[in-house]
Amino acid sequence: MIIIAGCGYVGEKLAQDLHDAGHEVCGLTHSAESAGRLSAEHEWKVMAVDIGDAAAVQVLADALAHVGVEAIIHCASSGRGGAEAYQRVYVDGMKNLVAAFPGAFPVYASSTSVYAQTDDSLVTEESDALPEKETGRLLLAAEEVALNAGGAVVRLAGLYGRDRSYPLLNLLQG
Repeated sequence: MIIIAGCGYVGEKLAQDLHDAGHEVCGLTHSAESAGRLSAEHEWKVMAVDIGDAAAVQVLADALAHVGVEAIIHCASSGRGGAEAYQRVYVDGMKNLVAAFPGAFPVYASSTSVYAQTDDSLVTEESDALPEKETGRLLLAAEEVALNAGGAVVRLAGLYGRDRSYPLLNLLQG
């Protein structure tokens, strides 16, 4: 099974692509309303879980103990919150998922906002990640959690909506 934490624009498309490719998928959303809507629209499993709450993630792990979880892809949103929301969703969420599913390969969908450049200069994967904002530093901290657990990080830019997002599956396969 592959867990997709966050089924917004990117996560929903990724979950569907993985399901269509024959993978067993469990999508996680923060709200029961979103979980209900997604469950009605898709054949893959959807659950409402607050990944920022270690106990809630452990309940999820216990419920899925009979299933082998191969990978966890964290692409949840902070809901446009500030540093407190970033800490809870990104850093704590990644820590909780890695702790609850120690055998799963963690992938963290980060952001190019970990780079300090704001002057239209060229930024590549070799550019230094030295964010000036606290939120950028929290994204970098979540990246470190995934990498320290033997996982991977993708830094996405310019995701604005349902028809303008690039499927994360293409990035993972490329």
